[in-house]
Amino acid sequence: MISLFADNMHIGKAIKNLRLLAGLTQTHIGKGIGKTKGLISQIEKTGKINYYTLVKIATALNTTPEKIEQYQKSLANPKYEELDSPAQNSLPELELLKLENLHLKEQIQLLKKTIVLLESKL
Repeated sequence: MISLFADNMHIGKAIKNLRLLAGLTQTHIGKGIGKTKGLISQIEKTGKINYYTLVKIATALNTTPEKIEQYQKSLANPKYEELDSPAQNSLPELELLKLENLHLKEQIQLLKKTIVLLESKL
């Protein structure tokens, strides 16, 4: 079982956001991958999912498991202390700024998509 958590943003929440952005219901995804709506709901609530189901959900969302995991990580706001970790400390300052810039661009895209989704619900 995969259970990815980062600042309270687990992969189930990322799946839910992507599903909603695609305009799909839990029932839609469940039927599309041969699973129940209840299982999709449980995955979205808990973030617990096996890899094979993740692959099927990713396919239903027209993406890959890696992209879902990337999206999940981009949703979690990184703490600036984490940028000073030994692994990243060796990167030049310009590289750190590029990474931060990429993260901010992803956040902006997510917010734009969320705004469009919310406006369509009005």
